[in-house]
Amino acid sequence: MIRVFSKNKSISRVVILNVFGSFVLQGISLFTAPIFTRLLSPSDYGIVAVYTAWQGLFMLFIGLQTYGSIANARITYEKVIIDAYLSAIMTLGFLSFACILGGCVIWQGPLSSVFGIQRNLVILLPIHSFCVFVVNFYTTKWMQFKDVEKNAIFGVSIAIVSVCLSLVFIYFLPEAKYRGKIYGAAIPQILSACVFLVFLYKKGRCFYNKEYWRYCLKLTIPLIFHGAGGLILSQSDRIMLKKFVGEESVGIYSVGYSLALIISSIWGALNTSWVPFYYEYKKDSNRELILEKAGRYMTLFSVLTMGFLLLAPEVYKIMAPSAYWNGIRLIPLIALAYYFNFLYAFPANHEFFYQKTIYISLGTLVAAGINIGLNFLFIPVYGDIGAAVATVVAFVFLFLFHDVIARYVVRNLEYHFKFYLCGLVSVVCVAILYYFTLSFWYIRWAIAVCLGVFLLLRIIKQKALF
Repeated sequence: MIRVFSKNKSISRVVILNVFGSFVLQGISLFTAPIFTRLLSPSDYGIVAVYTAWQGLFMLFIGLQTYGSIANARITYEKVIIDAYLSAIMTLGFLSFACILGGCVIWQGPLSSVFGIQRNLVILLPIHSFCVFVVNFYTTKWMQFKDVEKNAIFGVSIAIVSVCLSLVFIYFLPEAKYRGKIYGAAIPQILSACVFLVFLYKKGRCFYNKEYWRYCLKLTIPLIFHGAGGLILSQSDRIMLKKFVGEESVGIYSVGYSLALIISSIWGALNTSWVPFYYEYKKDSNRELILEKAGRYMTLFSVLTMGFLLLAPEVYKIMAPSAYWNGIRLIPLIALAYYFNFLYAFPANHEFFYQKTIYISLGTLVAAGINIGLNFLFIPVYGDIGAAVATVVAFVFLFLFHDVIARYVVRNLEYHFKFYLCGLVSVVCVAILYYFTLSFWYIRWAIAVCLGVFLLLRIIKQKALF
């Protein structure tokens, strides 16, 4: 039976709370980045980045991406059984975790050599990954049911605790500071996951249901391959930089990505706000409302991306000492990659609504293959710039592939978006301007102020973010 959820929470309220939470989280990240880049050497930072890359790989299979089915289950199942559904599919995640943890215990030594990390971190990897999965599962539930207040409070709280613990561990582990950073991130996730699991099973009281497992796996098995491709797109460049260039290059590259994560996090907050309402509009066949709000969404994110690019060099210099400043030239390329990721989400959300996840995984895997191939060609010659260019090209392909699929394969008559070009051209022009005005901060900041005023007036006029 179809579950009809309350729409009493406006999209603007949800977006504001999500974006506010994202800004606070990024504020914490920016405020603490100068501390960590001074406490950790580029080599230490590189080791943390490599650990994070392998953690992303583990998370593809630990959990089986089951939280990817929550959005569709929300509009499929009655409220009285949705909690049972959630607890049942969590069991799938726990079973996959048990298998992977067992493998890590048995082959701890060989995996330590393959991963390039200490033996004790090989055991921590699956545990940490599973707990991050559980946390993501629960926060996805909050977002899909529009409990944005809980999501914002939890996100900020765990970020603050992680920073404090990392600083404490770095102080007490002066000979291996990278371990302090890793332990500080892992412990809050582990404790939170334990609490969430208790609440989930206490409320759902369902460990197994054949129908729920079948429904979930039909949606999420393709997402594992999608996640594999996404991981390659986001992390393979760091692993290959370490192989071809060295850990120091990985550290500098990762700091550049850390700054660009501001725009990625904003997109994540906007997209998680947009999807529940978009699904409701699609379900109601409300074409005009979709086009109106999607156009506003496009304008909002395009202006925010341009503003980020215009302000980024000075923020980067505050964020990291001079040893990392080579990463400044990477920012426009990384931002463009994230912008194409934003564009790709429009057709991908359309495909996901119709449960055509096979196309999502196919596109991501092909894009990942393109990224690996270009990394092999570009990194030995151009280093970190080559890695960034390869990522941009892969995301351009990803967007074009899904746009074609959405228009001509998956219910093409219902896919109406035609407004990409204006925003894309504007962002590309600002990315080019970035390089010509690196020494003229006042020009970039003046343009950024003008864009901010334009966006503010537009929001006031339309009385909504979307």
